[in-house]
Amino acid sequence: MGFEVISKKELSNFKKFIKTKRALLYLNDDKLLKIFNTKPYLNSYSKNRLSDIANFQVIDCQEKVLMEVSKIKEKEFVIPNNILYKDEVVTHNLIGYDMEYLKEYVKLEEFLLNNKLSFNKKIKLSEKLCEIFIGLEKYKISYWDIHASNVMTDGNELRVIDIDSVTSKDSSGEFTYRVDLSCSYSNLASLILSILYDVDENYLLQQIKSGKINPLLKKNELFKSVIEFDGRIFYPNKYLNNFTEEYIEETRKLILKK
Repeated sequence: MGFEVISKKELSNFKKFIKTKRALLYLNDDKLLKIFNTKPYLNSYSKNRLSDIANFQVIDCQEKVLMEVSKIKEKEFVIPNNILYKDEVVTHNLIGYDMEYLKEYVKLEEFLLNNKLSFNKKIKLSEKLCEIFIGLEKYKISYWDIHASNVMTDGNELRVIDIDSVTSKDSSGEFTYRVDLSCSYSNLASLILSILYDVDENYLLQQIKSGKINPLLKKNELFKSVIEFDGRIFYPNKYLNNFTEEYIEETRKLILKK
């Protein structure tokens, strides 16, 4: 990963792609720029005022995160090519990073909406997601923002974006790392359940939080890890064998209330 100074003029050559609560995304050819939006009520983003975007306390931590993710060598993760700075390469001038633009890919959320997967393909997809995210443990890194919009697919390969949503054991300490690791696997479990049941993940979580999930489902370890989150390190892949087509067909109506 490199370091690059990007001027307001250079940024203006990029087409603004989308504005989120956390960042401004710019697109140009095969490159995507993520410019951090650390001010909740930033109202000058359209003028590309980079000095209004950077916030030292947040950026100082963000730089450490980006340096940690540069250690990841797995092809499924879209690692930043360069950390971007304004004026000069010093911490308080950090404004974001650039990465590969996956123009042939769509969000997993969109792919699942438009493609009917067989039970076996759902299981294989779930196994692959577990392999990808649990595999980060060898780097002492956890990816906590797991959901179907942060995973891209071309129908075959999976790629994880928003790579700054991680916690490193080396920079954050053992306790914070383990807490975020347990959260990440709970999020992974909810994503897997939404895939297996063809249910929108947000709807599934709403059902769980409302207490409408049938008590019978609490006997299933994967559901239990989401319903009764207790902070333990839980590996969803160990419980995929508990699911069969018949079991899902029988229990799906308990979720959909049909």
